Amino acid sequence: RADLALPDSMPFVRWIRRFVRAECDLLWGKNVVFALADHARETGHTFFLYGGTPEACAGTRRFLEETFPHVRIVGAVSPPFRPMTADEDRVLCEQINALSPDIILVGLGTPKQDYWIDDHVAKLQGSVMIAVGAVGGRCTVTGTVTVTTCPSRAVIASVITAMPGKRGTSASRL
Repeated sequence: RADLALPDSMPFVRWIRRFVRAECDLLWGKNVVFALADHARETGHTFFLYGGTPEACAGTRRFLEETFPHVRIVGAVSPPFRPMTADEDRVLCEQINALSPDIILVGLGTPKQDYWIDDHVAKLQGSVMIAVGAVGGRCTVTGTVTVTTCPSRAVIASVITAMPGKRGTSASRL
C-alpha cells in the first residue's frame, strides 16, 4: 500500500508486464529520490529517511544535504535488524508524526519495506511513503554501489507529476 512503489530491477518489470499486464519501465529509487529532492526546491517538501544501517542512513542524509542544500530532512532512523517491539514501534510512529514529514523514504529492501509500509499506513498521519529499496535507495545514493544506467528524465518527471497527494490533502501539494 505504498504511495509509490518502484520497479527497480528487470525481474520486477517483467513480472508486472506479464502478470499485471501493464506497461512498466525500470525506475530506480535513487533517481526518484534525486528528482524529488530537486523538486523540493520549488515545493519545500520535507523528508524522513527510514532504513539501512546507521552508516548508510547517515551517509544518505549527508549526501542529500550536500547535493541539494535546500532539502530539509527532518529525521532519519536506522531500525534494528530485528522486529521492533510494540513500544519501540509506537515511539517511532509518535516521533515521525510529531516531525510531520511530507515524504517518508523507506529503504529496507523488498519485501521488508513493503510489509513495513503496509503495517504503518494507518499509523503515520499525512505523509507520502515511498519504497525506494535498500540498494537502489541508499547504496547508490551514497556511492556504495556504482550504477551506469538510469531511466530517462521524462519517466522521472512523469512520476513526480503523477505522485499522489499527501494523505488527507490535495494531490497538487506534491
